Amino acid sequence: MTAKEQLLQELEQTSEELIEATLAFLRSAKAQQPDQGVESTPATNPLLNLLAEFDAFADNMPLEELARLPVDGAQHHDRYLYGTPKLDS
Repeated sequence: MTAKEQLLQELEQTSEELIEATLAFLRSAKAQQPDQGVESTPATNPLLNLLAEFDAFADNMPLEELARLPVDGAQHHDRYLYGTPKLDS
């Protein structure tokens, strides 16, 4: 059975919400593949659009707010998102 056939079989047993998320991921992955001479832009690539929006948001953030953000957010993201205890490494 090919990967495409396996994917189609899985889709038959999957919720509509998960199918929509999978479709969005697939479209984003396809948009990131190099096209023959076609440059990816925020208008054609949802991921670039999201990154452009984030950049615009960050550029407009007051320095006082930026200074209040945690500097160890990547290392301790569970602590900030879910309140889990901070793990010392």
